[in-house]
Amino acid sequence: MNKQGGSLSAEQMQTIESVLAGYVKDAGIRTVLLVDPDGHLVCQSGAMDTIDPVSFGALVSANFASTQQIAGQMGEKEFNAFYIQGKEKDLYVSAVEDKAILVSIFARGTTVGMVKIFAEKTVKEISANLVPGEGGDQKGLSVGGGFADSALAELDKVLGGI
Repeated sequence: MNKQGGSLSAEQMQTIESVLAGYVKDAGIRTVLLVDPDGHLVCQSGAMDTIDPVSFGALVSANFASTQQIAGQMGEKEFNAFYIQGKEKDLYVSAVEDKAILVSIFARGTTVGMVKIFAEKTVKEISANLVPGEGGDQKGLSVGGGFADSALAELDKVLGGI
């Protein structure tokens, strides 16, 4: 994933927020986050009960990066999505081109296939709103400089400085 950024216009953000809200409703998921490649929260929709978006975004971004290394070890160019099953909640993570990561959190009883179908539709809609010349550029999303350092500090806190 590319880690350089371009900015989003207010109109693009409103459109993306609307797309995410529709995704939560249509797919029946609990929470959706859109994070940049460094793990910084770009926008969200749904319930955020127990989630710290700063550390969660950093952890998901790190997990996504390590998953890409696994893909390479398997002879794949990349993985564009992965699924993690929990006891009560599941996680579906998808790449939005090389510009962002769509993170879907949903109840265990929700059909994974439906989440995947709606996630793919949502990724396409978000990608269409990240076109050059409309506030975004070809380098990815900009959410402020220095976030990678703060994300690493959050990871250190969460992981206990391991």
